[in-house]
Amino acid sequence: MKKRTKQLILAAAAVVLLSGVFLISSASEKKKAAAEAAAKEAEQAAAQEDFDYTAFIDIPSEEMVRIEMIFPGQELVLEKDGETWNLVRPRFDTVQAAVDAAVSGVSGVGSSTIVEENVSDWSVYGLGPEAGHTTVTSSSGKKETVVVGDRTPTGSGYYARVEGNPNAYMMYTRSAENLIPLADRLRDRSLPQIDLQKLTYIKAEGDRTMELVPTYEYEAFASSFSSLLMIQPYEQPSGISMDKLGRFVEAMNADPLRKKNFVDEYSSLADLGLDEGSARKITYRDQDNNSVSLIIGKAVTNEEYVNSSEQPGQYIGILGPRREYYAMLPGGRDVFTVSGAWAGLVETDPFSLRDGFVRLVNIDDIASFSFSFKGQIWGGNIVREGEGEEQKISYFLGGEPTEEDSFKDVYQDCLYIIYEGEADPAFKLPKIAPEATLSYVGTESHGGSTRADFYPYDNQYYIVSVDGMKADFLVGRYQVEDVVKNLKTAFDTAP
Repeated sequence: MKKRTKQLILAAAAVVLLSGVFLISSASEKKKAAAEAAAKEAEQAAAQEDFDYTAFIDIPSEEMVRIEMIFPGQELVLEKDGETWNLVRPRFDTVQAAVDAAVSGVSGVGSSTIVEENVSDWSVYGLGPEAGHTTVTSSSGKKETVVVGDRTPTGSGYYARVEGNPNAYMMYTRSAENLIPLADRLRDRSLPQIDLQKLTYIKAEGDRTMELVPTYEYEAFASSFSSLLMIQPYEQPSGISMDKLGRFVEAMNADPLRKKNFVDEYSSLADLGLDEGSARKITYRDQDNNSVSLIIGKAVTNEEYVNSSEQPGQYIGILGPRREYYAMLPGGRDVFTVSGAWAGLVETDPFSLRDGFVRLVNIDDIASFSFSFKGQIWGGNIVREGEGEEQKISYFLGGEPTEEDSFKDVYQDCLYIIYEGEADPAFKLPKIAPEATLSYVGTESHGGSTRADFYPYDNQYYIVSVDGMKADFLVGRYQVEDVVKNLKTAFDTAP
């Protein structure tokens, strides 16, 4: 009697016993318990019967040295080098644990279901010459080949055959996929990671190189609100809008850096914007010196990046990266895509990322300030006596004592002069004295001084040079006029 028939008989016996229990349950609890025990014993006996399982690979796993999966439009080859299995075709970075799992999966494939014995027409099952196949080679040169055919009508598995075996089998999908070259399951999607809470350096090399460095390493009179300072593309170091940069960082946190999708089929790197003449580059580094650099190509689509950490439908807006970009690692061979949260800075207008202030200087760092306009000059100073909680601070405008609030109102009028745009790079500063100058002198402990000179640009704007550096930015004349008006009012009414 076949084992399968035995199982059916045992299972039927279990059903009869259970039915009998149902009929006599009202007569005797003891008989019910005995019948249930007998049924359970019969089920356990049936479960212990072995299936007619056919192992497809008759090579011990320790003797396997090569696995070839050749399917229409797909090919995957693994080879053993010493004790390590490596992917040799196609060539891309892999996760070793995934490679080892793939090898293990191949060595254990088989089936307990014969759908037809002594098959005369393999094409009925999609098992003809055009079907995909996996071949395993042993260290002694022995080969075993399994052919994988069509899906079964129920979709729960695939038809399969073993070369030299006349039978057609059904393999469940999970087992059959061990023989199909699903290369993506082996790929390494990881990228070097940095701590965004400790971000200290960004360099985005696009049409214009934008470089951000720690403020404290560069200049004394940088924006007190910015932990990073932009030192490229402008000669004048500029504070960063932490609100605008922060939106990128929020999006980066919400969409951690990884290889999102792999791109294996393309006619040339130029088509993806990854050729030497077109590619951009971005580098991030944290204070622990962890860093990652990416070669960035074109955007995959024109779809804007949606920051998933914000409300649905809101965009990063003026910073405006696309949703996904083609990318590579420097010196790498894989082409993949990365999130626009990480790549979009290469297309970000540097001017839109700066904080905009001509000179944003913390009031605690200054001993005095002055603003001059066409021969007129207004100024104030702060006298600090003592230290700590006992320190006495006195404020003066034009040499006369004034209230703290009055001093700060004037100080803020000068402080909040905002750049409105970039000057034409070809514009040359006129060889004349500036029409307006804003100056700050640091405290004894802070040291140094800084100044911004305003020169005529056209009828609408001034062009500004800070500390004698190249003038890159414009300020509306109306801003300077408003400061002059407010200073005249403040000094005329100062006690």
